[in-house]
Amino acid sequence: MRLPILILLLALPLSAEKVAFDENDRFSVDFPDNWKKAKPPQDNIVVHRETEDGEAAFSISLLGVAKGRQADLDGTLDTFIKNFSRAGMTVKGKPKGQPSMIDGKKALVATVPVEITLEGQVSSITFFLVVLEAKERVIIMQATLPGKGTNEQRKQCLKIIGSFKEHYVEEEEDKPEKKSGDPSDE
Repeated sequence: MRLPILILLLALPLSAEKVAFDENDRFSVDFPDNWKKAKPPQDNIVVHRETEDGEAAFSISLLGVAKGRQADLDGTLDTFIKNFSRAGMTVKGKPKGQPSMIDGKKALVATVPVEITLEGQVSSITFFLVVLEAKERVIIMQATLPGKGTNEQRKQCLKIIGSFKEHYVEEEEDKPEKKSGDPSDE
C-alpha cells in the first residue's frame, strides 16, 4: 500500500520559491529550489537569482511607460541587444524577437548568443530575453547561461518565464462604495 503513495509523491513537482515584485506584489515568478538569491549585477534589477553553482542567472527589471503612451517592445529589445555590444560583447547573428503571449500579455522573446573576451579567453554566453508589456510597465526577464546552457538550465529558465503571473489588486477607486444599511457593513 505504501508503494503507490511513494510513486505519487515522486510524481509531484518540486517545490519552488514564488517571488513577487512591483508595488503590492503585483507580479510573480516561481524559481526552482536550487536557485538562490544573489546580489544583482545592476541597481535597476528588482529580482535576481542564480543556480547554486552560480553558472546560470535570472534577472527581472522594470521600465516605466509614460501615461498615455504605449510600450515599444521592439525598440526596448533592440536597445538591450545594442547594450550587449556597448558592453564589449560580440552579438552573434542578428537576434530578432518572436511575438508571444505570457499570462495574456504581449511579449517578445529572443535568444541572444554573445561572445566576450576576458584576459585573452573567449567565452560564450546565451541570453534569453523576454520583453513584456504590462500596462504602465515593461517587464524585462533575462536568463544568462554559460555557452548555450545545459538542457536542465534551459528548461528551468523556460519554467521561470512560464510561471510569470499578474495578481490583480482591486484599486480603492474601483471598490463600490458601501451605503448605510448595507448588510456588508457588518
